Amino acid sequence: MKAWMIRAGHNGVYAEDWFEKGCIGVGWDINTGNIDTMTYEEIFDSYSATTPSFSKSKLAAGASQVFHFGHDVVEGSTVVMYNGPDRIYHIGIIAGPCTYSPDADGRTYWRKVNWRGVAKRDDLPPCVPEFSWQHPYSLYD
Repeated sequence: MKAWMIRAGHNGVYAEDWFEKGCIGVGWDINTGNIDTMTYEEIFDSYSATTPSFSKSKLAAGASQVFHFGHDVVEGSTVVMYNGPDRIYHIGIIAGPCTYSPDADGRTYWRKVNWRGVAKRDDLPPCVPEFSWQHPYSLYD
């Protein structure tokens, strides 16, 4: 199974809310609602314009996450979201297009998710939980 690991803020601070609302989000604002139609270079340039003080590597990391969220985390994709306080992984299927809707916490782009199940972190084999700290939008086999 391939799945995208989605971080719901530091230690899963948004996980419970996103689970209840059936969504996932990303907080990189590049002043446009159409990241799913933009190239990586267009996203990078827009992000650079909104955050001119960021280093090139920080800009590249942010642009990469936005690009993946808009182009690769698509309807039918499997996603895994960690909820740190409850020590569980939520497992779901992307059920909608990328939408632009800034919220008070700085999340700007959203996708609907049909949550299908949970896995308790403590019940998983020792090697599985290690991937939760890696790249926020990573594809795992």
